[in-house]
Amino acid sequence: LVQRPLGKRDLEQEAAVRAERHRRQGRCAGEQRSGGREERAAIDSEALEPCFGEFLPLNRRFKELVTGAQQGGITGADHADWPALLASMRALHASFAPVVDAAGSVAVRLANYRTRFETALEAFAAGDHSMLASPLKDSYHTVWFEFHEELIALTGRDRAIEEASEAQ
Repeated sequence: LVQRPLGKRDLEQEAAVRAERHRRQGRCAGEQRSGGREERAAIDSEALEPCFGEFLPLNRRFKELVTGAQQGGITGADHADWPALLASMRALHASFAPVVDAAGSVAVRLANYRTRFETALEAFAAGDHSMLASPLKDSYHTVWFEFHEELIALTGRDRAIEEASEAQ
């Protein structure tokens, strides 16, 4: 069976399904999965605002990279555009790592995301193209989605409102 690359709509649908599943299981970011309401209340959400602000343009860039890779059919290191995609992912990661570090210094539970992103990037760089956006693995996209959910919850935002504003 040949699996087609996931498109932007597929990724958005998967993100919505995952968010709803987490909500139904009581594992929405900031709740059971991440330490509960008490922990969230103890975190200085104002201190996370700069992280969220820096995250948004990187989020747009990441979405463009993933969409471009999927639409371009980049499914491995043997594709002509692989070196450019890998270089772009490394550059994005280098820009994004300080945001993760800053968020982790405010909310300790976010500190482990740095290692998760690096693990996904290393696997991707080693040629496992599924580590870019597979919803079934701890891929860069999966970790990105979870980190984004954490930032939304910890800054007291609403996911639907954020999605609407990002679409504009």
